[in-house]
Amino acid sequence: MYKKNFAILVFVVLAFSALGQNPLKYPADAIGIRYAISQPVIGYTLRVDTNNLSGFDVEIHVTNAPKTFHLAMATHKEYDDRYWRYVENFRAESKEKISFVRKDSALWQINSSGKNITIKYRIHLPVFDGRVRPVWRPFLSKTGGLVGDMHSFMYLVENAGISSYITFKIPENWKIATGLASTSDAKIFYASSAKTLMNCPVLVGNFITRSFIVQGIPHKIAYWPLPDANLFDTGLLVNNVKKIVNETIKLFGKAPYKNYTFLFQDGAYGALEHSNSVTIGLPTATFQRDITDMYNVIAHEFFHTWNLVALRPAEYSDLNYGPKEKAKGLWWSEGMSIFYSDLILRRANLPTYDSTRIIHLEKLIERYFSNSGNYKISPESSSLESNEQPGGLGDYYPSVHLQGEITGAMLDLIIRNASNSKYSIDDVMRKMYYAFPEEKGFYGKDIEQSVKKMCGCDAHSFFQSYVYNANILDFHRYLKLIGKKVNISWKQAVDKKGNPTPDLDIFIYRRVGETGFSVGLTNPESCWAKAGLHTNDKVISINDMPVTGMETLRNIQRNLHIGDKVKFNVKRNSISQNIMVTVTGYNAPTAIITDLKNTTMKQQRIFQDWYNLK
Repeated sequence: MYKKNFAILVFVVLAFSALGQNPLKYPADAIGIRYAISQPVIGYTLRVDTNNLSGFDVEIHVTNAPKTFHLAMATHKEYDDRYWRYVENFRAESKEKISFVRKDSALWQINSSGKNITIKYRIHLPVFDGRVRPVWRPFLSKTGGLVGDMHSFMYLVENAGISSYITFKIPENWKIATGLASTSDAKIFYASSAKTLMNCPVLVGNFITRSFIVQGIPHKIAYWPLPDANLFDTGLLVNNVKKIVNETIKLFGKAPYKNYTFLFQDGAYGALEHSNSVTIGLPTATFQRDITDMYNVIAHEFFHTWNLVALRPAEYSDLNYGPKEKAKGLWWSEGMSIFYSDLILRRANLPTYDSTRIIHLEKLIERYFSNSGNYKISPESSSLESNEQPGGLGDYYPSVHLQGEITGAMLDLIIRNASNSKYSIDDVMRKMYYAFPEEKGFYGKDIEQSVKKMCGCDAHSFFQSYVYNANILDFHRYLKLIGKKVNISWKQAVDKKGNPTPDLDIFIYRRVGETGFSVGLTNPESCWAKAGLHTNDKVISINDMPVTGMETLRNIQRNLHIGDKVKFNVKRNSISQNIMVTVTGYNAPTAIITDLKNTTMKQQRIFQDWYNLK
């Protein structure tokens, strides 16, 4: 036995000595050595030609290919941009006989007797007709762009766990920033699995880079500016992002990544989290106008690295190329990340929307009551319809982010009171992060059990009333735990000049797969709903003008006053009808939190710990 193992050891040493004398020409060769000859080896190449920025070309090289395998374009859990629509010139090449068939919109089947196969296709970038580009969607320009992840690459369905190398053929003067692992070649990167590859967007081009280290972990900032962008204080940005990172890691105790990359883009809106990177739209004008909003978005999206990516709903699979998956616990993933975006900024001494936690809670309560869907629809029901097209909840349009944030705020008070201020919602978040690793995930009921174990109290009645079912949160009951009460009053909404504000609670949108526009409502009590309009009505014209885009309604809304009439011609169930809407005002809530009389020492202590961010 010893001699046999010794012989194997000598063979391995000699083999790698030979490699040292004759180094691997291509990184993909290392994969071939690591795996048996029956194991498929995958390599990707993405080419950008600045002479044709309408799209980019992708090649997938498969060695040791199975006789039959499938390639798919993955579906994101939140944003399904259906990039299979933009796949052009798909072809499969081999020295042996080969054929392919498109089995579904996002699925291709390859059949071949050959072992070495090359798949080629082009992603033709859609022309974005809006004013600002969504930050997570690919784009190309003369100075750079965003490529990679599930918007660019297909994966082998039967071999999703296989690692791969990705080569980028881009202009020599362009840099690359991504969460993918780097190699000795600046244009070649490594992905440990298809899941990793699909979760790492790639910023290419001429951009600003800065870096910092927190707890020994390298973090990079890559900022792609528009050609005419104004300069800004990058040192201030780096310093404040570092504060956000430091406070977040301090909360959890460790980071779920070995390195992290912030991909900031000028001329774009929105943000999207990934396992070790994030894409965030960050116009340079933001630095001069509203840095508070900027830091809130950064803190929220960075917190998602733990709460949504590493700590994910169990209903979400690693990779999926079918319909988007739904999860009942999304109110926790989204809402608590909003909750902590405010809390992390306060702990980092960075600007926040509201000067104090009390004022912030007052604003939350006002927003909660401003949209009746927030208490007419349960957080779990909202979670299941989140990121879906309007209409799944009728004319209600609750905010799963706000529902989650305010529910979490009340749970925080319950936990603090039950544990005599020993524990808080921080401890529940940490407990869930370690108890439900990414490969396991959590279900909605796991949140209740985690709260129960932490506070040692009966959390079921709270979850039954306010999470699983729809009831108005009893703010008096839970604010009493910190010696406070809230008074809610309703008055006619007015503008800054004191003039009554018209009810503009309506929008139009284009449903997936349709060319026309539909009505979207958020409140069945609005003047639009009372006049007879409903979500998903097909809009033919507004004030006898054909609807050519969302701006058709927006332009009308800008000049509306109370008493004005708006004529809608809509089609419902294939029947056309005219609906005349008389614009009215509406009432808005005001919440004022004040002290209770004769508060106890316990109430005062819990309030002080809560207020001082402990």
